[in-house]
Amino acid sequence: MKTINFSDIRFGYDLVVVGAGAAGCSFLNNINEEYSVLCVDSKSFPRFKACSGILVKAGKDYFSTEKLSNSVFADTAPLNIKYLDLDNNLESKSEKGFFNTWRKNLDQWLFEKNNNKNINFVSECKLIDYYYTKGKKHIVIVCEKNGDLRTLVCKYLVGCDGANSSVRKKLNNKSIRYYVAIQEIFNQKFDDDAYFIFDSSVTDFYGWVIPKGDKVEIGCAVPPYKAKDKYDIFREKMKKKFKINGGGKIESALLLRPKKFSDIILGEGNVMLCGEAGAMITPSAAEGISSALISGKCCAEALNEAFNKDPIELYKIKLKPLLEQLKRKFEKSEIISDAKKRKKLFS
Repeated sequence: MKTINFSDIRFGYDLVVVGAGAAGCSFLNNINEEYSVLCVDSKSFPRFKACSGILVKAGKDYFSTEKLSNSVFADTAPLNIKYLDLDNNLESKSEKGFFNTWRKNLDQWLFEKNNNKNINFVSECKLIDYYYTKGKKHIVIVCEKNGDLRTLVCKYLVGCDGANSSVRKKLNNKSIRYYVAIQEIFNQKFDDDAYFIFDSSVTDFYGWVIPKGDKVEIGCAVPPYKAKDKYDIFREKMKKKFKINGGGKIESALLLRPKKFSDIILGEGNVMLCGEAGAMITPSAAEGISSALISGKCCAEALNEAFNKDPIELYKIKLKPLLEQLKRKFEKSEIISDAKKRKKLFS
C-alpha cells in the first residue's frame, strides 16, 4: 500500500475503499493486485477505535494461517469470560480462550502488512458524496481533505467506514439502533478473567472489565442520551467492586446494535458494504472484529471472481456462514436486554 498526497489522487480507479480499519484492511489484503485501488480514511494514522480488542474464535480462525505480531497482544494467556448479572445477583464463567489484543496495535499491524503497490492510501480524507454516471457503469466520488475537494471515477465503491458509515447512509438511509461505547484504561494490574457485566440501572446492553497486561480496562455500551453520565455511574461501581484506583483517558465510539436481521445491508449495484458499515456486528455482544475481517475478505474474493459482473450475489453466498451466525444472535440480544429473561442464560 502506497501512502500518497491528496493532490496525487488520480481521476480513475477500479475500486475505491472508504475506511482502513479491520474490514478495510482485510479487503485490501485480499484484493487482486491487478486492480487499481484508492483507500481513504477520515482519521489520522495510526488510527484508534474504542474497542475491547477481544478476538473471539472466528477472529482467531481468520488468523490461523499467519502469526500475529507480539505487539498486538495485551496478554499472551488465553482470555476467559466471567458473566456478572447485577440485576439478578448471578455469576457464571465460560472457558473461552479468546485472544486479548490492543485494538490500535491490531489495526496498525493489519494496515502495515499490506505490500500491494497498486493501492493508494490517503488519511484524514472524507467521502463527501457519490453518485452513478449515466447508465450506472461507473461511480463518481467526491472526497475532501482540509477544505479541498477532489472528484474521481471508479467501477466499485466499498464501504468499510464503520457504524456511522457515509456509504451506507447514501445507499440506504435506514435508521439502525446505536449505542456509545465508552472505555478507560487504569494503571493497575487486574489478576482475574475478563468480566462482562449486566446492570439495567445503567444500560440494557452490557459493560466490561478486562485485564490488559499491567493495566485494566473498564468500559460500557450505553444508549446515547446522557451516555457519559451513565458510564460514570458504571465506572464508579466497578472501581468499588474490584478495588480499582485512579483514572485514565476516556475514549468513545459509536456502536451499532441492529434490532433485526433485515438491518444488515451488504450493498446494492456497484456499492458494497463490509463490517459494521453493513451492520455486521453481533447484537448480543457487540463483537465486530471477526465480522469485519470475514466480510472484508469475502467481499474482496467476490470482486476477484466476479469483477465486471455481479459480485453482490457471490458476496452473499460467501458470507452465508457469517450471516447465519449473526441471525442466531438476535433472540439472545433481546434476552440480554430483559433482566427477567436473562436469568435463563445463567442456568
